[in-house]
Amino acid sequence: MTQNEILLLLAAGKLTPAEAGELLTKVNGPTVSSAPRMKVTEKGCVQFRGVPGVSVKFGATHYVSFVEWVLDHAQLVRDFIKDNDAKLARKVTA
Repeated sequence: MTQNEILLLLAAGKLTPAEAGELLTKVNGPTVSSAPRMKVTEKGCVQFRGVPGVSVKFGATHYVSFVEWVLDHAQLVRDFIKDNDAKLARKVTA
């Protein structure tokens, strides 16, 4: 199925927007903007760009030891978020 066929089915009411979105993702793959971009800064840090809620101009910059620590403790962070979900704020993105 092509992107145009999916859009025609959506326009005809034969697909819900959610169904069309899933099919379009399968056809087109994930969007490039959904993946963060990374680079090494002049000071040897990891700079993340394209992260929601982070400055577009500056990105989020961290020493590799911090990034490794977060990755090593990913499950702990996920559990904390799950346990405190009702108290945590989320930025609404369009």
